[in-house]
Amino acid sequence: MTATIEQNGVTYEITHHLVPDVLDQGGHIYRLIETKPHINRKCEPSWILTWRGRCARCGSEFDITTGPNVARHLNRRCPLHHNPSARAKPWKDGAR
Repeated sequence: MTATIEQNGVTYEITHHLVPDVLDQGGHIYRLIETKPHINRKCEPSWILTWRGRCARCGSEFDITTGPNVARHLNRRCPLHHNPSARAKPWKDGAR
C-alpha cells in the first residue's frame, strides 16, 4: 500500500510495510482495523495503526493506536481497567 501525504509544503510518498492483520500475543488477539499515513516527529513518513483487542479483565472490545514498530507492546486491558503493573491472563470466550 502506498499513500501520499503533504505537510509544511513537503509531499511525502509512504510505502506500507507488511503488517499482519491479526496479532496473537500470548492468547490476546488484536485485529488491525485502520492504517493512516503520518509524518512522525523526526519529519519521516510513517503509519499510524489502529488495533482492536479485548480487555483481559472485563472482555469488552477496545481500540489502541500505535506506530508500525510498537505493535508488539499492546495494552491488554481497556482504558477503564488499565493496570501496567499487573500481568494479564488471556480472555477466553467469557471465562477467565
